[in-house]
Amino acid sequence: MSYIIRIERFDNTKVDFINYPLPILLEEWLSIVESDPELQPDYGIGDNPEVPTGAIWIADPEHNVDGYQRFFWYSNIQKNINTKNVESEEVITKMREIANKLNAHVIGEEGEEDWDFVDI
Repeated sequence: MSYIIRIERFDNTKVDFINYPLPILLEEWLSIVESDPELQPDYGIGDNPEVPTGAIWIADPEHNVDGYQRFFWYSNIQKNINTKNVESEEVITKMREIANKLNAHVIGEEGEEDWDFVDI
């Protein structure tokens, strides 16, 4: 079973943010991927193969160990950014870095917000 964490944005009241987060636009995600030298665009998912809705984190300490690649993806339905199988504090740190650029938060599957690695 894999554990998914996501980057979501919500207003300061945080009222119903789990059910009604404020959208992160695809253009914002594409700007992050384009400007971050640690992220490599990936065209393998999404409706339009010409738009890189995914990104591989090439600076991940586990990158290419036994062929593994850390993958982040943009959800066109939920308007957020996701990753799964969080196995290190470095992943949480990278997610927080991206979230800060988007004025957003790192949220766990069960709604835990901006938690420490020891919480998973």
